[in-house]
Amino acid sequence: MPLNLDDIRPDVEDVAILERTRTVAATGMGGDEIGTFTETTRPSITEVEHEIDTAMDLILGQLGTILPTDPLQLAQLHRTLKRVVALQAAILIEGSFFREQVDEGTTSQWASIIARLMPGLQSLTGITTTTDGGTVTPVAKKGRAYSVPVRSIIASSPVPETIDNLPWP
Repeated sequence: MPLNLDDIRPDVEDVAILERTRTVAATGMGGDEIGTFTETTRPSITEVEHEIDTAMDLILGQLGTILPTDPLQLAQLHRTLKRVVALQAAILIEGSFFREQVDEGTTSQWASIIARLMPGLQSLTGITTTTDGGTVTPVAKKGRAYSVPVRSIIASSPVPETIDNLPWP
């Protein structure tokens, strides 16, 4: 069963929850908090929809193509992806405001959440993250996933108890 993009695409309200200070009507000084994005907020609902599309591309581009067959895992994948895409959209929106004064605390926190969630999402879609930060993408063949991690192996002898037991002259 393929990913249902409608199920993982957050709506404007999902992003608005993360960006409450941006859901203020852009009507001069101050403005009333609306609680969601509209054509009178900055960014507008159209601009937020664009950032959600961009976030979808950024997040989905990091995933594999092999989906879990277990319905519970697939449902978990859909829910988590929706949250991660909303966080990525919020980062894009926040980063577009006063670039030199971006609230590093908030965007760093959101980026940290995404960084913690991505390995799990990747593993659910067939990508294995290695300990050095690289990834191994399996190739589907006859319904199975295969991957061959290549690593250097250094063999060593057990540590000798005394200098007299060293394995060389």
